[in-house]
Amino acid sequence: TILCESRNDLLKFLNQNDIPCLIHYPIPLEKLDCNKDLVIEYQNNNALTYADRLISLPMHPYLMDDQVEFVCEKIKQFYSINGY
Repeated sequence: TILCESRNDLLKFLNQNDIPCLIHYPIPLEKLDCNKDLVIEYQNNNALTYADRLISLPMHPYLMDDQVEFVCEKIKQFYSINGY
């Protein structure tokens, strides 16, 4: 999982380059409709702050080093193209 700027654009770019990535928790748990009636005595500021900036990258035991390098290079490419 990485914390990034322009999450939706990066997600689209990675998927277009055949890199499967996901947003596992796009909405913090305390903001889900199913939890609206619960009394939540705290606010998870980290979840609220980062919910729209996290992407889960490929990760599994069969991921090869060259695949990791490819993902890293594509992320660098995205940010260099977009002026970050």
